[in-house]
Amino acid sequence: MSNQLTVDHKDCDALRFFIAYCGLDNESTDHRMLVGLFSSTSSPGIANLCLRKVADDFGEAFDAETMETVRRNFCVYDLLRSAGTEDAAVRLVTQVCSLLKKGGCKLTKRLSKLHCSSKYPCGKKI
Repeated sequence: MSNQLTVDHKDCDALRFFIAYCGLDNESTDHRMLVGLFSSTSSPGIANLCLRKVADDFGEAFDAETMETVRRNFCVYDLLRSAGTEDAAVRLVTQVCSLLKKGGCKLTKRLSKLHCSSKYPCGKKI
């Protein structure tokens, strides 16, 4: 998910880095990150902050359970949630995928013990 989190243009200078080339002229080039840093120490916190922001920005079109699921049931990049019935699970996953899509995020993989997992609208079954 880190590569799905784009950096606001005004904040790119905070993620600036230089590459120095060895050679006769010793040139260096200035680069800026445009997406979240993969495997940095802050990645899990940034991902969770962005997910909560998506729930705050777009959550009013969804029920409270969906918003709370996005806010509280992600562990780093994994959604860890159970539901009482298969229909409730399908409805919740459908709503979460729709909410995240509005924020520009997408779930890419899913794992479920239920037989109804083929009804899920997003993610590739693993």
